[in-house]
Amino acid sequence: MRAPKSYIELTYDGVNISQDIAPFVTGFAFNDAMSGEVDDISVDLHDVAELWLGDWLPDKGAKLRAAIVLEHWRFDGDLMRLDCGEFEIDEVTLKYPPHTVSIGAVSVPEASALRGVEKSRSWEKTTLKAVANELATAAGCTLYYDTTAEIKYDRIEQSDESDLAFLQKCCKDAGLALKVTDNQVVIFEEYKYEQAEPVAVLRNPQATTPATTVDPVITLTSWDFKSSTREIYKACHVKHTDTKTKAVIEYTYTDPNKSTGKVLQVNQQVESIAEAERLARNKLREKNKDEVTGAMTLTGDIRLSAGLTVTVEGFRKFDGKYIITKAAHKVGGGYTTSVELRRCLNGY
Repeated sequence: MRAPKSYIELTYDGVNISQDIAPFVTGFAFNDAMSGEVDDISVDLHDVAELWLGDWLPDKGAKLRAAIVLEHWRFDGDLMRLDCGEFEIDEVTLKYPPHTVSIGAVSVPEASALRGVEKSRSWEKTTLKAVANELATAAGCTLYYDTTAEIKYDRIEQSDESDLAFLQKCCKDAGLALKVTDNQVVIFEEYKYEQAEPVAVLRNPQATTPATTVDPVITLTSWDFKSSTREIYKACHVKHTDTKTKAVIEYTYTDPNKSTGKVLQVNQQVESIAEAERLARNKLREKNKDEVTGAMTLTGDIRLSAGLTVTVEGFRKFDGKYIITKAAHKVGGGYTTSVELRRCLNGY
């Protein structure tokens, strides 16, 4: 079998520069977050000839599209590719000694309409979907509203904050998640992603129990887990009193896997019992979702992306189905993947 090979493909403002920079590349990293953070890449190079002091110095704001390519990774003749997406250069660092260059790029740059300007304004009689679509369109993005939840507002205010920070706050209040990638604003419900089939089995190499699935490509090199009881709740009680009619809408959602614990109290506008139920479930999920978390580093695997699920096996009390909250892919002297995980909640 031929030796496994990993390398990157890179385009600069639409021009493929992969072959030009290949002799100089010493490392590449792609950080992929499920929600709450922007994705980013970094390209590290050596520059003995000081090319990047001159015409090769990239323009800030230029667009990079990157991909990780694997050859003969799982079997002879195998070819796999991970498209990392499009990023905007926001930082270039040059150092000596030795001659090195590091180029950093982000999926949502600081100067963009989404992140770069703090604004104050308000909307009345609207929905989260309508506001998100307005802000996404203004930033030159499209909106992918991957939820059936209709979040209504009598009035909502943006106060001295960027559009992205404002949208993130709205989504968190509604129990939804937000990601911006490849000029697309994605709003989604995490529990739906947790219901997807696992893409891989991450197994403890020291485990003595029989393996359910053998994956010769995956080799764990490090791992850690954390189980927390802080700010973990048994149930969530949502209550809203209409200021005009004085009608009260309330609902209590209880974790089907907990018999004891605290009750989270939420006073937030809802217009129906069904909406109160959805909000109570999502608010409880927001508090409890990080009860069991983990992190692993392993041989590189392009299947592992943020928002996908995996099966964790051979860790006894920590076995189960987990969702990847962050994946870091690194190429340079080999290829490795590091993932941050949290155990999927059962039932909500």
